[in-house]
Amino acid sequence: MAEDVIHLGYASDSLSGDMHTRENMSSTAFGNVAVPHSLSKNTKTSFISVAISEQALPWGNSEVNIIAMIGVNEDFRKLFAEL
Repeated sequence: MAEDVIHLGYASDSLSGDMHTRENMSSTAFGNVAVPHSLSKNTKTSFISVAISEQALPWGNSEVNIIAMIGVNEDFRKLFAEL
């Protein structure tokens, strides 16, 4: 998913590695949903990329069926924090 977002020009090449670093800090899985995101300022535009799988996917110590990858551009971080 991160590669697709990078290819589309929504984020810089560092997105994938930064998301893995964030995920290693603590899992972004909540029930059967994962919400991966980066803590770095590497998004060129805000986006949400969603993947849904009938088969559960391993995610840290959990299994998820829905992945909602979020990227928030610096200009919208304050608004995103309020949401």
